[in-house]
Amino acid sequence: MHVPGPGGLRLILALVVLISHLSALNIGRPAVVLFFISSGYWVSRRWLANGEGPGRFVVLRLLRIWPLFALVGALTWAARDWLGMPQSPDPLGGLLLLGSASRGDMLTGVAWSLDLELQFYLCLPLLWLAAQRLPGWQLWLLGGLAWGLGMWLMAHGAWTFLLYLPAFVAGMWLAGGPPLTERDGPLAGHAAALAGAGGFVLVAGLFALLPVTRPLLVKGPGLSLLVEQLAHLGWALLLLPVVARVLVRPSGRLDRQLGDAAYALYLVHSPVITCLGAALALEGFALKLATLPAVVLATMLLHVWVDRPLESARRRAAFRFPAFAPLNLGAKRPN
Repeated sequence: MHVPGPGGLRLILALVVLISHLSALNIGRPAVVLFFISSGYWVSRRWLANGEGPGRFVVLRLLRIWPLFALVGALTWAARDWLGMPQSPDPLGGLLLLGSASRGDMLTGVAWSLDLELQFYLCLPLLWLAAQRLPGWQLWLLGGLAWGLGMWLMAHGAWTFLLYLPAFVAGMWLAGGPPLTERDGPLAGHAAALAGAGGFVLVAGLFALLPVTRPLLVKGPGLSLLVEQLAHLGWALLLLPVVARVLVRPSGRLDRQLGDAAYALYLVHSPVITCLGAALALEGFALKLATLPAVVLATMLLHVWVDRPLESARRRAAFRFPAFAPLNLGAKRPN
């Protein structure tokens, strides 16, 4: 079973979101769930390996996602204003990103996932503190209560990363155990990946066959937002062995470039679709035909001329950023 590297997976997931926005297929959110699993893994590995203080860690992660988002968000707001399209009622609130999904002032269609990602970064040190200090049954109980709280908040219009806690925690679990290898356990192995992919396809077939679940695969009315999100979460988690198998792959320079380009593609594709359709009065197949080259061009320009210089500056700043004493996650000794 041939699998891409981690960066290639991120690019594939961004393309799946693009396809979802250009078609009737309701497959964008499961791709985002896999993004969350991958994020839980890589961000946890950084936290555990570098021993950064929580302040340094959060600031550096914010510098990775926010500047490019702010640029795309501001340009999107200006373009929609120029075209006379509906837009965020509070662009400054939308630029803050944190909490924008709950407030309804998102600047781009994908800002909700970045909002939840940022919430996860802020809570990650506490999550690892709980994971390394609490007994197993207390950890499971706390996790179940937190997930239940996330569902309750979502039912009342508040978007929190707690709703997707199983995805983030799955990535943390992969990062916190022994280093993953293709021979290091059943999860990252060939058979597990095939079983996970087969289960994912089987459930997709069931979704398509049953009228009540068809909106989970093909866009349409019939399900509440909370039910749809939970169903997509469970469906995507079937691919956890596939993600684990991808994460064991070596990531060379080209693979890392693909992963970085995926972020630019993820941010820019939705504004290009909506603004291009409004500016040229296009829809249907004509819009799809015009969108693809426009998205490719916008992604390349954004990645090469903006994201790569920003990322280089962030990496240089990481060495000059003042460090703080990290949380003591080890077991306490009596005085």
